[in-house]
Amino acid sequence: IDVRYPRRYEDATDIVDMLAGNESILIDFQYMTEVQARRCLDYLDGARHVLAGELRKVANTMYLLTPVGVVVNIRLPEESSSEEFDFDMKRNRVR
Repeated sequence: IDVRYPRRYEDATDIVDMLAGNESILIDFQYMTEVQARRCLDYLDGARHVLAGELRKVANTMYLLTPVGVVVNIRLPEESSSEEFDFDMKRNRVR
């Protein structure tokens, strides 16, 4: 698993290239504003959809992006939702 700390929207293209290369990426958005992070997440979610991967939230500012065929079991504590920096994707996905 490669860990990335994007600081600008343009860093998302490098992350997508890694996903296309069949790598798993842990992305920490702590160095981005909430608006930047949402925009980046939307881009990554689109790429994830096209490449049939998975995008899962693992912490307030961290998401795990995995290629097709990688199984990940994440168990978050119940009180893990923090109000200060929570930019979950709100749209429903059809699977």
